[in-house]
Amino acid sequence: MNKMKKKRQGHPSLRPRTHDGSAQTKLIFAVLRSFLAGVGSAAAVLCLLSVIFANTGLPLNWVGPATCMAAGLGAFVSGLVLSCSVGRLRLLAGAACGVFYCLCAIAASLLAARMPSASEANLSLLAVLMLGALAGGAAGALRKGGSTAGVR
Repeated sequence: MNKMKKKRQGHPSLRPRTHDGSAQTKLIFAVLRSFLAGVGSAAAVLCLLSVIFANTGLPLNWVGPATCMAAGLGAFVSGLVLSCSVGRLRLLAGAACGVFYCLCAIAASLLAARMPSASEANLSLLAVLMLGALAGGAAGALRKGGSTAGVR
């Protein structure tokens, strides 16, 4: 009987893993999913805007505000996805998303050798990123039927 059990179990490296991931692993995947959803939605809107601006007679000075709107929409989607993936502190998850995107925009600005100033559109982009992600976190927090436990 003992030999039958050993045969059935097979080689240890070939056995399927049955344990669930830890909370940290689930949080990392939630953050990655949130980032990819936000960047993907912003990229899709930017592609749509490029087609619109190329094929219509819209003034080209609207390109800057339109791209800022696309970045804000991407931050909103990212904050929403992250706050829906996290069981508690959903608004804080949206705020963390906004801070992350603001830090990325500041780092990109510094790498381009330009310090964000009040006279440029960089500060408005930072505000749109922060408020968009915070609004996404708030929308996720207001969603009905959410769990109150930790990371799902």
